[in-house]
Amino acid sequence: MNVEDGSSDLPKYYEDIVDIAPIGILTFDYEEKILIINQQMAYYFSKSPKELIGKNVKVVLSEINPEILILIDAVKNRRSIYEEFFGADFSGNKYFFNVKGVVLPEQGLLIFENVTGIKEYQDELKSIDKAKNEFISIASHDLRTPITAIRGYLDMVLKEEVGVIATPKMKEYLELARTGVLRLNDLVEDILSVSRIEQKRMKFNLIGLDLVQLVNQIVMQYSAEAQKKGLGLYITKPTRPLLSVQGDINRVSEILTNFIGNAMKFTKKGDITIKIIPRDDHVRIDCLDTGIGISPEDQKKVFQKFIQVNASASSQSKGTGLGLYISKMMTEKMGGRVGVSSSIDKGSDFFFTLPYMGSKEAIRAKEEIKKEALAQPDQK
Repeated sequence: MNVEDGSSDLPKYYEDIVDIAPIGILTFDYEEKILIINQQMAYYFSKSPKELIGKNVKVVLSEINPEILILIDAVKNRRSIYEEFFGADFSGNKYFFNVKGVVLPEQGLLIFENVTGIKEYQDELKSIDKAKNEFISIASHDLRTPITAIRGYLDMVLKEEVGVIATPKMKEYLELARTGVLRLNDLVEDILSVSRIEQKRMKFNLIGLDLVQLVNQIVMQYSAEAQKKGLGLYITKPTRPLLSVQGDINRVSEILTNFIGNAMKFTKKGDITIKIIPRDDHVRIDCLDTGIGISPEDQKKVFQKFIQVNASASSQSKGTGLGLYISKMMTEKMGGRVGVSSSIDKGSDFFFTLPYMGSKEAIRAKEEIKKEALAQPDQK
């Protein structure tokens, strides 16, 4: 369509295609006059294309949202641009568009894709997700008090502080009840951790760590249990001094505890070895065991939520299905990654990495954590 009379310089079927397109199309010259506007775009203004052709594009579009002027100027400066969920008001009706600004020879092209329904749907999903997370957080916090009380009373009864346990069967039932309460407590704590991570409310204090010393401390916590089970528990340390590794001491401890705890559950005989392996810009920590192993299919999903590793194992060995997911999320927040390799009946190797202080990943992770802390001041 030309400016003077709206006639087309293109074959008629091209004009028809532009007019029936379900997206808004508008072109303008660098004197800011509208050259082409299709039926869909004109419809939003409750006008015909002929009424808008030749008008100043900035004057016309500033009526729906003054910020559109930035997009027009970008295209005039020979820079293509894309704006997602751009709000616009037409006759009191609120719309959302994905707007693309495209540089053409001697003119600019604006494409308006109406995504109002998608935006409203996404907002509704975010609202539902927020309500769900708030409910989970509140419910989990409220469960802590009764669980702690039940656990305390069961401990008192089992220690016979309030009277003698009459029969072995009674003691067996009480111990089963205590085991159930401990598992419920683990589930509540894991759900709270997942909620904090996904809402970006988990606090990370990234500092330089003495990784060898930290691994020594965690392994010592499990030495008595390993001895009781007849398992070897070892550390393979680097042969040269290790550079300072960046991480949160509490989160790294939790990851190590989770990996070693899982290895203890599923290793009936043999050894568990923690290897500290220096690399160019990070250090890798492996937890190797000689346990029952994991199938190739299960290895692909062990770090997902509510996935039970070795689901065929006895109920006493089962966890919440959240520990590995939490470990993965925490590791990635600190600038590392996790992985696993395993063979059935030959054992597993769960590993995670942490960046050296000052490396690109360490700097990036620290910046991201800082942004989250500013956006979520109630982090725990």
